[in-house]
Amino acid sequence: MTRTFTDRQGQQWAYIRRSDKPNTKLAIFVHGFRGNYLTTWGKLPWLFKEEADSSEILSDWDFVFLGYSTMHITTYLDIAELIDAEWEKACSGHAPYGGKYTELALFGHSLGTLGIRQFLCTTHQSKTFLSRVVLFGSPLYGSPLAIIPKFYIVAAALETGNAQIRMLRKWTNKAFEHDPWTSVNLFVGSKDMVVVGNDFVDWVGDTKAQVTNHSHLDMLNIKDFNCAAIDLMLTALK
Repeated sequence: MTRTFTDRQGQQWAYIRRSDKPNTKLAIFVHGFRGNYLTTWGKLPWLFKEEADSSEILSDWDFVFLGYSTMHITTYLDIAELIDAEWEKACSGHAPYGGKYTELALFGHSLGTLGIRQFLCTTHQSKTFLSRVVLFGSPLYGSPLAIIPKFYIVAAALETGNAQIRMLRKWTNKAFEHDPWTSVNLFVGSKDMVVVGNDFVDWVGDTKAQVTNHSHLDMLNIKDFNCAAIDLMLTALK
């Protein structure tokens, strides 16, 4: 069974949905710094299109790949607002969605993970709709490479120990205490030289990270369903 695949390149947005019946579960994927809404995830979008309905787990989920221009992002809030707007449309059944979704899963890479963390802190809706969060290569303490691309304003928000990260951590602690969300699952590459440290899994709400032998980009070089990233996704979507 083949799904419908709507790709709006101008909006950096793609939507893969089951065509024979409406699903009520939606997974949103958010790329990182200078990433791409589709290619960041390797062949994953096309694997979903062709093979999701043959999987007992994936068949109940539809998928959105959400993109943004790194040049136009200045804070984590900018990404969080994109996620919030997308979910608002999805849970209301507004176009281009054909029905209402009641359950959300979030998958992020690099800078996108900080946008997701900001979304967890700032959303005004009840978090009972949120059942899964998986973050790949999350720069919890920033990146030593952030000093290089100065012409991107958001690069300052990725420098090691910068003010935005410190504020986000404080915000996370207080928000989680007031309105806790589902556990955040982390995927860490032992060869990841972009983010600082692999022993930093101490943010409130996080589970123990899964560490694999990957670099920052290779952890999402998905070619087929037989890889560590897919294993983590399937576990999260059960």
